[in-house]
Amino acid sequence: RPRLSDSAIDFGAVTVGTVARKTVWLFNKTSERRQYAPITLITGHPGVRVVRPAAAFQLAPGDSVEIEFEYIPVSAGDTLFDSARLDEATPCLFRAIALAGRSIGEPTTMKLRWEDARGTIGRNISLRLSVEGGSAANALDTFLLKSAVRFNAGLLLPIEMRGAVGLTATITDNRIISGERRVAFELRGLFPATGAIAELDATAALGAADTTALAFDGATVTRIPSGSVVPLLDTINGMFREDGICRVGSSRFIQIDGTFKLSASRPNPASDIVTVDFETVERGRTELSLRDMRGNIVRALINEGILPGAYEAVFDLRGLPSGTYWIVLQTPTQRAEGSMVVVK
Repeated sequence: RPRLSDSAIDFGAVTVGTVARKTVWLFNKTSERRQYAPITLITGHPGVRVVRPAAAFQLAPGDSVEIEFEYIPVSAGDTLFDSARLDEATPCLFRAIALAGRSIGEPTTMKLRWEDARGTIGRNISLRLSVEGGSAANALDTFLLKSAVRFNAGLLLPIEMRGAVGLTATITDNRIISGERRVAFELRGLFPATGAIAELDATAALGAADTTALAFDGATVTRIPSGSVVPLLDTINGMFREDGICRVGSSRFIQIDGTFKLSASRPNPASDIVTVDFETVERGRTELSLRDMRGNIVRALINEGILPGAYEAVFDLRGLPSGTYWIVLQTPTQRAEGSMVVVK
């Protein structure tokens, strides 16, 4: 007959009003298709429900199904002793899954906030994530926060995320969607009752605006190891504002004092290839080219929109005659040049 991965589930201690979920698996190791009625609770405890499967189901030979239960204690002192009935239609058999758990205390609630920040173009800044209502209710609680933050992709270039003392931060996704950068992350550990829990390090860049919202894009907090969900009172967005820029025209910004640099090529003189390091501080079309003494482009390495930052480029010099050439870096508002010699 089909086999259960476990015949009992113990939710452990769950805080009143929070959600705990546990699963078992049913494996059909037989050579016959099995059909099951909807899973029912024998005593019908008000804080327990079957999450999935929510209806009758079938299991083909070799298949398996995940059976998930949810427990939400409704009051202090609540105790769970129940069983779930798993009825097989043919042959007429049933199996029971024992369910146990108990409630503790009152729910811990949290408020998450991205703090407002300011920064100078070309320099690194730290965007601070804070909490109110962390582990004060139970100093032994550890939490897992899964969330994401969105902001203008042209103004901030993320570097890394660092957790506060006792917390581990991991960036799980980092991509640009319709001009906005979305950084998804996980934060695991002991949360303070109030204060900073993480910092997202980033480089301030030059874009088409001087401010951007630091906006939450979803947030869930669960307890470890019970998996119970902690209610969030609120998620409060922050604001980042750039310093050291001025407005040119209606919506164009330029840098007053920043890092725009074309480093000396290496090696110089060169014969086959040459490497060039450069930095930009504004978003927009950037051109990096190699030109002869008349100004004609003999090699065009970059001619597209790129994000502000530091880059390394390699020119292929094969096929070029000996002589002096110019490396030209051109952005929407700035230009730099440097000479190099090709020797054959």
